[in-house]
Amino acid sequence: MITVRTAVERAVLLGLCVCTVSAFGGCSAPSLSGTSGNTSGTAAESVTAQSAAAQSGEGGQEQKSGESRASSIEHGVKPGAEVEEALNKRFTKCDSLEEAADLAGFPISVPDTIVECEQVSFRAIKGEMVEVNYLSKGGWAVRLRKGPGQDDISGDYNEYRRFDFSIINDLSVFQRFDDEGVRVATWTNGTWTNGTYTYAVTSSKGLTGSELETLIDGFV
Repeated sequence: MITVRTAVERAVLLGLCVCTVSAFGGCSAPSLSGTSGNTSGTAAESVTAQSAAAQSGEGGQEQKSGESRASSIEHGVKPGAEVEEALNKRFTKCDSLEEAADLAGFPISVPDTIVECEQVSFRAIKGEMVEVNYLSKGGWAVRLRKGPGQDDISGDYNEYRRFDFSIINDLSVFQRFDDEGVRVATWTNGTWTNGTYTYAVTSSKGLTGSELETLIDGFV
């Protein structure tokens, strides 16, 4: 597992011990295609309510939101595409995980690798988010995002008929599925109302439970 601390933390640690930081070199893995920004709320109840409303067609604001998405589709604009496009313009590409952590201003650890991974790239938004993109030999991509707060930062506006909460490594993880497996997983390092950091995993193919657990175990 790669662990990176911010510049301030490293300065403090240097007075106590000699530390080495291992990080990937700058690779050029592309971001996930077919996903876009999501601002679905800060509490588990809110997320569940939104999913239920989307399926039942009920709920005042959620119904209006659904109408808005339908209108976007009718005009050939993918729901959330504008949000994600605006977000993408704010990212800065980084040569290493260490550089991304310094820019974002918080520490981050990610798995050394994932199944079939052959390329990895890093980018960050100052004070807001670190994003790590993996590209596998099979051509599918996995994206990890971490940021302060409790919001859903998965960047996936797609609607999934299956969703569930599971306890994985003592974390309450909200998962969205398709027929292939888990496509989106989000959680915080606390409860949904008091977590210091929020996390998201998105994949262009369905992940198995064991694959997701491995990712979550190495993503801090």
